[in-house]
Amino acid sequence: MKKILILLLINFIYLNSGTIKPKRVKAKDRTTHRSSSHSSSHHSSKGVREDILFSSFEATADVSTELSFALSTEATSYSTVDERRERYEQRYIEVNRQNINLNMAQANGEHLSTLLKLLELKEDRELLTAIQNNFEHLSQLNNQHLSEALIKMQS
Repeated sequence: MKKILILLLINFIYLNSGTIKPKRVKAKDRTTHRSSSHSSSHHSSKGVREDILFSSFEATADVSTELSFALSTEATSYSTVDERRERYEQRYIEVNRQNINLNMAQANGEHLSTLLKLLELKEDRELLTAIQNNFEHLSQLNNQHLSEALIKMQS
């Protein structure tokens, strides 16, 4: 059942990622656009907010595009479901490692929770405490070893 839910989630991400069309704009283009379309009194605060918003959107679109490409490549290969799942787990860790590390240090958070679900681990207080207590060691592991260590901690 979990595999079906994961596959449905992957399909949903893949199908919806095509709706995001990031526009690549170089910094000098944004400056030119901002100076020509905004008065100097609105330039500083509104321009900064637009840059932050644009950067956030661009980063989200990049991650979505990367994941959809990885998933489409996976779908055309002849690997088993377990191999695809393991590669997806590793890709998730690679793309979100900084946030996962932050969540491990805090013993909670969306990225750590998602990773534990992908690894089919029960997210209970005992496991989260063990992760937090071993944060220094876990944060130094490569992606594959991190997955293995988390699975061993649940046992």
